[in-house]
Amino acid sequence: LIEMAQANRERAAAIAEVNYFNRNVGPKELGESDRKRLHFPATENTAAQYQVYQVGKEKKPTVGQGVYLDDAALEYLGLSGVPEEGTRLDAAKIDALSLKRWSQAVKDAREILGEGGKKSVGALSEMIYQMGKPRVSKFVNTIGHMKSGDVSKAMVEAAASNWFKKDTPTRAKDVISRIGKSDL
Repeated sequence: LIEMAQANRERAAAIAEVNYFNRNVGPKELGESDRKRLHFPATENTAAQYQVYQVGKEKKPTVGQGVYLDDAALEYLGLSGVPEEGTRLDAAKIDALSLKRWSQAVKDAREILGEGGKKSVGALSEMIYQMGKPRVSKFVNTIGHMKSGDVSKAMVEAAASNWFKKDTPTRAKDVISRIGKSDL
């Protein structure tokens, strides 16, 4: 019975992670207008597909819900090189990779924040998914305030960042509003 209870808790946690992603992260990574332009529904002869696009000043090859096509993604997808912009890739594989990366972002956020910051796991996970763990690790003050549970100071620190001021202000504002309100 103890093993069954643990398995049920783990299953519930995994479902909560997917629901959080589908509610807060996925729609921000691939908005409705981009979805219409970059997602191709299944047809009688083909599976659903996403089209590769470029992101940011660095022109990072990306696909689906913000999946940067780095070496790990290429290996997961069985690709030997970076596909050209406009190339179509299997949507089911891309969605699975999105959720795999999201799950890793949640795990990283939990490890970084510990028990004291558990109410900010969702927001920090979003930051990690969007910017990557190395860049987010530079948010020392924000993370420190999240760990201590000082939500208002964490929000102020995050709002003082270039992420909020220059990079993606609308998205950053949404994420900041979820600091201290995690349901993960």
